[in-house]
Amino acid sequence: MKKLVALLIACLMLFALAGCGEFKPPVNEDGNGGGPSVPTDPEKPENPDDEMSESAFSVTLIYNGQPYLPREDEVIRVVWTNKESGGGVYPVQVNAKGVAVCEGLDGDYSVTLETLPEGYTYDPNVYEASNDNRHLRLLLFKITHDYGKATTPDKYSPLKLPGTGTFRVVLQNSKQTVFFRFIPNRTGRYSVQSIADVTANKINPILDVYIASTAYVPDEPNETRDGGGAAENTFTKNFYWESNLYSVGQSIYFGLRSESIDENAYPLSIDFILERPGEITGSEDIAYRKIEVGHHGGDLPDSVDYDSSPKHVSTLAKGRLDQSLMGLNENDGYYHLLDQNGEPNGKIVYAIISKDSEVINTLEDGQSGPGAGFTDPRLPKKLANGSRDSDPCDYTEFIAVYAAKCNSDGAYPVTEELKGFFMKYSVCQLLFNDGKGFAEAFYQSSHSNQWLFNCVYYEGNPFGEDQK
Repeated sequence: MKKLVALLIACLMLFALAGCGEFKPPVNEDGNGGGPSVPTDPEKPENPDDEMSESAFSVTLIYNGQPYLPREDEVIRVVWTNKESGGGVYPVQVNAKGVAVCEGLDGDYSVTLETLPEGYTYDPNVYEASNDNRHLRLLLFKITHDYGKATTPDKYSPLKLPGTGTFRVVLQNSKQTVFFRFIPNRTGRYSVQSIADVTANKINPILDVYIASTAYVPDEPNETRDGGGAAENTFTKNFYWESNLYSVGQSIYFGLRSESIDENAYPLSIDFILERPGEITGSEDIAYRKIEVGHHGGDLPDSVDYDSSPKHVSTLAKGRLDQSLMGLNENDGYYHLLDQNGEPNGKIVYAIISKDSEVINTLEDGQSGPGAGFTDPRLPKKLANGSRDSDPCDYTEFIAVYAAKCNSDGAYPVTEELKGFFMKYSVCQLLFNDGKGFAEAFYQSSHSNQWLFNCVYYEGNPFGEDQK
């Protein structure tokens, strides 16, 4: 009887290993595409199966740091694919403990999922098992939002990405592009990566990136990512894009499209991940140079009230910003309007700092009065013009000092250092899309003039006699 039982077990094991068919094994990326790490366990999975032998291979599904336990009616299969032979496909169903165990394997294998839990995904291109690495933890990502067969006619009608997360969309054909808009609510480093299965090898995802402002989206993408890395012998190459975003509220548009070997393969779904690989603000990634007030040795005089309302400097140049109409007066250190001879005419150029303007919202609800302006945490005071900025600056205390000295209109005379701040702020915030177009659809400007976007002057004379 014992011999019969042993023979039956041996037959069942042979059938499990040989009766699963064959398909092309996946090719592992070289890590450039991000994705999860592949933690290894010493000798046993986190939730070992009681009947597992010492030589068994296993995969434990992990979600949010804990084993994923399938529902009773849920069928999830892990597949080991022999890398050396190009064949030998060994699917095993995940048990109630979230573990799949495969006996009798020997060698190197790529590990994928044949079936997925509903509402979840994973990176199918990073898991490998071997005799020295038998027990894997496979990380599941919950789909933050499934857009289904959503369509967007152009980049001006995008789908809104609610924040970081994992997303899914269905593409109908190779001519379709689905546009997404992302507005970061905090600065930092962000990445976008597709996680298409190179094993299936049916589709090559492509990402077009548009760095935009509220009022302007470029005609052509700033960057296009269509894959790369180690998967050169496959058609599918997952894209990966990563960048430092320094502007809260900056608009980033992503155009997601694809190529396919066989148009009949559509419709196909694409999963992609938008995440923050690491913090930027306050981290060691960027060393910000602290800017201090130098005007009057840091002891700023109070700004002066006027008997008229401030007018924007664009009114002097028929709606365009033009610094040729202003000049720095060396006597007081402030910018003045110039007369027909190019000499200061007594009218000082002011910048709106501590009150709301048409371009900048400086005050939280319920706040009022001088000093509230750029101390508002919604507005960035750490500024760097892209990842290649050679002089990232921290203006936090600098702006707080100026804001505390503003007049009742929230304005302060423009000094050379204040001009430098507004120039850097405009460039970093893409108010004119690096010098092209309109600031928030109000003011036209070239690159060199854009520091004037928040500047005003007064028609009347100040109450202070020394300012006449």
